[in-house]
Amino acid sequence: MASSTGTRFFLFALILWLNFIPSAQARRRHSRRLRIPTHPIYLWAKTLAESKDDDQRKIAAFKLSQYSQPIFQEPVIDALLSCVSDDNLHIKVLCTKALGRARKRSKSTLVRNALVKQYKAEPFLRNTVVRTFIALNADEPHIQKMLMAEMQQNKKPGELIVLMSYFEKFGSGDDAFVKDLSKIYHENTDPRVRVSVAKAISERADGQKEVIELLAECTGSSDTPLVLTCLTGLQAQGTKNPLTWSAVERTILSRDPDVLETTLDVIDALPESPNPKVSARLLQIITDADDSELREKAVLSLGVCGNKSSDVVDLLQRLVEEESVGEDIRIAAALVLGKQAEAFPVAPRRILDNCGTKEKSQNLRTACQLGLQELKTRTAPPKKGEGNSSAPFIQPRESLVATQSHRRCRSSLGS
Repeated sequence: MASSTGTRFFLFALILWLNFIPSAQARRRHSRRLRIPTHPIYLWAKTLAESKDDDQRKIAAFKLSQYSQPIFQEPVIDALLSCVSDDNLHIKVLCTKALGRARKRSKSTLVRNALVKQYKAEPFLRNTVVRTFIALNADEPHIQKMLMAEMQQNKKPGELIVLMSYFEKFGSGDDAFVKDLSKIYHENTDPRVRVSVAKAISERADGQKEVIELLAECTGSSDTPLVLTCLTGLQAQGTKNPLTWSAVERTILSRDPDVLETTLDVIDALPESPNPKVSARLLQIITDADDSELREKAVLSLGVCGNKSSDVVDLLQRLVEEESVGEDIRIAAALVLGKQAEAFPVAPRRILDNCGTKEKSQNLRTACQLGLQELKTRTAPPKKGEGNSSAPFIQPRESLVATQSHRRCRSSLGS
């Protein structure tokens, strides 16, 4: 009897205990309610939204502005949206910058609208807002239209430069865009503004005549950064425009090594076109320069614009044969000699044939063999039915002559 009573008591206690234990689902819900986010950005956002201490809030805003990862957390974005209208200017600027990392799609429109409102209402924050637009990849038409309108009437160099960095990335590149930027270029004498215009127009335009005219014009500037920027723009935009050659004829005379090297890069991007003026200057650079890379680039540039004169051929022959000359220069000379020696083929053939069989360096032997093949093709009589001109052995942009890049030449020969 006692045993039966004990059993019933145990079962009763067990039932009571089970009734008071929450289910697994209830435990999970309870756990979620108690869980406190431990990621630092939650804590910074909480401090920013709730603290009464401005110093603590500044620190939190600074931390968020320096955060380098995308921000998807909704409470954090909400805190930033709230503090872009903060009374404290320091905090306002930091929060505006931090919004550049906001990546939650459902908040995208809210973020952009808040920034547009801030741009219109607070001129002293405009540079920060534009940089935030860039970080957000905010290229919506209404934003572009607003910034273009501001750029057309703004006279402050610092603000124009920031605006131009936006259009360097998102500009339309159409004729209206080119016209607006050309006007800004000619209305501003500040070299920094002109450099920023040249960068934007070089990056976004589509080779319009007005673009090439502007870039060719600014290569005549006395400001080296502007000249370099415009040359780089011509390399990207003007390879088919004769104005590019006019610019090159001017900058090739420079004594600045950076300008010279960039000019040679532009030449190497151009189609073959003999140019006696540039050719003569290249011979001078090859003979007088101490920089071996500059000399090599000048040799390769002769393959594009050399005038195939006896002076050019004689110099290239000497470079191929001279063992004290660096191998890279000798390789370039061998390749270019095959393109320049049409009028004086006898000695170059002998030199290239000898080099192609007896040199110790495989790269140099290969270069000489290619140069010899090129020379034979260019001096071969036309086949019956082909007229008086023969097709070149290797097209300029497919050739190992490396007028595009001395590095590509080395790599091709090495393989």
